[in-house]
Amino acid sequence: MFESDKAINNITIPYYVKTIKDYAFYYCKKFESIKFLNDNPKSITVGRNVFSVYPLKNIYIPKVAKHQIMNVELL
Repeated sequence: MFESDKAINNITIPYYVKTIKDYAFYYCKKFESIKFLNDNPKSITVGRNVFSVYPLKNIYIPKVAKHQIMNVELL
C-alpha cells in the first residue's frame, strides 16, 4: 500500500478501518507516528511487518481504548 514511501511521516487510521495489511508501511523511512481513531483495538486486524524497519516515535490511541490494549494479542 504505502510500502517504501519516502514522504509519509504520519498517518491517522479512521475508525472504520478494520484491517491493515502485511507490509502496509514497511520501509517508510520518515514514518514517525500513527493515530488510531477506533476506540476498540480488538476490532482491527494488523498484518505482519506493517511497521517494520524504522521505529515509530508515537502511537496515539483513544483514551477509551487504552484499558483494552493489555488484552490485545500481539503477533
